[in-house]
Amino acid sequence: MGHRRLVALLGSLILILAVSSPASASTVYHLCPNGDTGVSGSTQGDAQITYLTGAGYGSCGTLGLRVNYTHVGGSTWTGWKYSAYMGDFVSTNVGSSAYTSQHSASVGDLFFQSYR
Repeated sequence: MGHRRLVALLGSLILILAVSSPASASTVYHLCPNGDTGVSGSTQGDAQITYLTGAGYGSCGTLGLRVNYTHVGGSTWTGWKYSAYMGDFVSTNVGSSAYTSQHSASVGDLFFQSYR
């Protein structure tokens, strides 16, 4: 196999792995429709959070969070927890058993996930 083909094959493999494998304790960011504020969400072993980010003074409305965690019987989603309207964050802590979180914002109907 030629050098160029090998480099192209390895590059493709790395890209596939990067896209298909969630990062550990990842923080995910989305821009709100107002364009000056964003929403970030994070799933970590010591806390799970949805929060406003960016230099703007805008709002993404009501922020939401629910967490999927593992236990002896399998896995369970917590109920949705919400910030006050125009709140800065909403958080919870289900401990190190947290696996993934779903994050939402009412402005722009943002909905996304972060993984531990």
